[in-house]
Amino acid sequence: MMMKLIGLVMSLAPYGVFALMIQLGATLDANTLASVAGYVALVVGILVLWIFMVYPLMVGATTKMTPAQFIRATREQVLFSLSTASSNATIPVTMRTLTDKIGVSKSVAGFGVPLGATMNMAGASIYIAIAAIFIANAFGQPIQMGDLFTLGFTVLLLSIGAGGVPGGGVVMIGVILHQLGLPPEGLAIVAAVDRINDMFCTSSNVVGDTAVNTIVAGSEGEIGEPAEQDADAVLAQSRA
Repeated sequence: MMMKLIGLVMSLAPYGVFALMIQLGATLDANTLASVAGYVALVVGILVLWIFMVYPLMVGATTKMTPAQFIRATREQVLFSLSTASSNATIPVTMRTLTDKIGVSKSVAGFGVPLGATMNMAGASIYIAIAAIFIANAFGQPIQMGDLFTLGFTVLLLSIGAGGVPGGGVVMIGVILHQLGLPPEGLAIVAAVDRINDMFCTSSNVVGDTAVNTIVAGSEGEIGEPAEQDADAVLAQSRA
């Protein structure tokens, strides 16, 4: 019964978000809309940096895999997570990326991927923190230095417990707003553009799972020959 109720709510969620976006566009002035656009650009920009620079460089610095190879191996994973905005739905793709395209052993991937999909929410941490700061500034209540520790600690706990489903970040942002005493009306602003941010947030989460599992497998000598070779690598080998 509970799962049916959750499914019903999730099926109606897009209509609610659409209504929020209509209300947002009709009631906010041009300057506020520009601020919202800047907020979205900031979130997406940082998450893209994490996906295509931070994680590949981490893998390149700790394993024999180059950053370019890691980016090529995670292309399917990034595209799939962008379309689903769900870490849980991307688990099979993450498993295939690790075992077939990178060569991580199934024992490491089988343990690390489900754990990472539940607890490793680095993208969610970035998204939630920026959203809270944006709402605070938008309502003229900037977060004080003394509240930054509370914000960071709460974001850490919430990101660990965040559900790997579309829209899960909005619930976490609502908790943050209550914790910091910020106006709950700000939730409508971030919810209206949540889908865009959530897509890249999910990609950051799942690519982070892949990066961590790759690093762990490399340190334990659990990386073998990948079952699937990248087409570019095969072409390069044929020309050599």
